[in-house]
Amino acid sequence: IETVFTDDKSKPGIRFSSIHRAKGLEAHRVFILQPPDSGPREDKMQAWELEQESNLRYVSITRAIETLVFVS
Repeated sequence: IETVFTDDKSKPGIRFSSIHRAKGLEAHRVFILQPPDSGPREDKMQAWELEQESNLRYVSITRAIETLVFVS
């Protein structure tokens, strides 16, 4: 596992992270394991929570340089 996954930018490997942790990072290929529209129930959220979810959605889809894949 340690040879496949990495947190070190200088080493080749797969970076597995939350959206919060990926903030500010980019990669040629990004795979999102939970598509943005399958998150928490928006009808149960307050306005500020909806805004935060929207911000996270934006961050998640803008990490990819070339290819973005939603895995469901």
